[in-house]
Amino acid sequence: MEKRKTRITLMWAVIIAGFAIHTLVELMPLFWNVPVAADSSGSVPCCMLALMAALCYTLLVAGLLVSMFVAGRCGAGINLVLAAVMLLFNLIHTGELICTFDPVQLFILPMILLVSILLFADSLMWWRAVSR
Repeated sequence: MEKRKTRITLMWAVIIAGFAIHTLVELMPLFWNVPVAADSSGSVPCCMLALMAALCYTLLVAGLLVSMFVAGRCGAGINLVLAAVMLLFNLIHTGELICTFDPVQLFILPMILLVSILLFADSLMWWRAVSR
């Protein structure tokens, strides 16, 4: 059981690192003076920024904290729900590669998706183990 929780905690940390690298890679063209702005209108979509902060940081840190500090059925259930949301988000985000192919993200996003699938699978096994 503890080995599984350690793996789950590590996978949450790997996804956090993956998102950090994903962002860093998106900003690397700035070193060659290439604009990276998604929209040049000058207005900031606050709702989108709040959603991205919630999904890319708050949800991940919540999953990390739950896997480390919340035990039993409650911890396993919360972790499973958070892992499912993260898997769905990463599946949709990786699916964007089909519409807007970006060779730079070709290696990062599928790896984050793979870790999300493994996280969900381990979370499901943890939940099943404590629900018996």
